[in-house]
Amino acid sequence: MDREEYLKMSETEKFKYLNKQATMGINYNKILEDIGMTKDDLARDGHYYIGNKFIRKPPMQD
Repeated sequence: MDREEYLKMSETEKFKYLNKQATMGINYNKILEDIGMTKDDLARDGHYYIGNKFIRKPPMQD
């Protein structure tokens, strides 16, 4: 999957994709390389890698 394909996905699809890759044992850096993003890009997108899984940044409350 390239960056464009990843960015076209919904937030839920992105989250599921990232965690599927992690549960398959794919290295975090390899996942980032495959989707053409950096750790900072992923953080701006609201996803963080903690303890061999991805978590989403909670939505902002008004």
